Amino acid sequence: MRHAVLGIQSTIRRALIGLLLCLSMIMLSRSASAVIHVIHISVDGLRVDLLEANINTSPLDHPKFKRFVDEGATTFNARTDYTYTNTLPNHTSMLTGRPVEQPVGATNTTHHGYTSDGTFSDSSTLHDSGNPNLPYVSSIFDVVHDNGLSTALYASKDKFSLYVQSYSTATGALDITGPDNGRDKIGTHLITEEFGIVDSNLVSLMHTNYLSDMAANEYNYSFLHYALPDSIGHSGGWESESWNSSVELIDGYLGDVFDLVEVNPIRKS
Repeated sequence: MRHAVLGIQSTIRRALIGLLLCLSMIMLSRSASAVIHVIHISVDGLRVDLLEANINTSPLDHPKFKRFVDEGATTFNARTDYTYTNTLPNHTSMLTGRPVEQPVGATNTTHHGYTSDGTFSDSSTLHDSGNPNLPYVSSIFDVVHDNGLSTALYASKDKFSLYVQSYSTATGALDITGPDNGRDKIGTHLITEEFGIVDSNLVSLMHTNYLSDMAANEYNYSFLHYALPDSIGHSGGWESESWNSSVELIDGYLGDVFDLVEVNPIRKS
């Protein structure tokens, strides 16, 4: 497993309100049975009402977000979990397909149960800190890895190390699907840490590393997380010029990912 953590550990982890909109860009071939690459993108801290208004009034400032709307299946009213929009509970639902808490009428093994968005120890995992009725909380990383395909996680919040800790050689489940590919479910990960707030240079560094690594390694499934709009929204306001600029910056990053896909015939198919 390749592991890099950039930056200096923040002495204070803040319980930031996390994902307001997840943009999942799934690159599929025309045949559903021939899926080769999936790029799952989370843009943290988008105000969907403002984003929708900006796309409608200033489409030239948001051409790649608009491209998702024009060419994909789009809604501005999607929620991973309606009651939990903070970072770790919400992203855990994205990665596991489970709600945060037990829905009315569902069994007690339905939800993942991880409700904290604060600090955790170096040994904490989803399995020992979430739903006590689940001995193991399986994820998309398990499904892809156990089928012999490659996985990667690139994130710009240090709290995403929880997922690395949860699916390592020591904590990942045994692979009982076909050949044994081991227990380390996340083959490559790069996490750029916070300096109290998310640093735009580190987000950029994460982004450029992903582009070069994806071009070289052709990950079958990669999860890509941009935290900058969330940080700027909390510090400067979601209707501020700085927040608008951060969204436009991420729009450019999405354009880079589109280019990465379209320059390669296999990824583009």
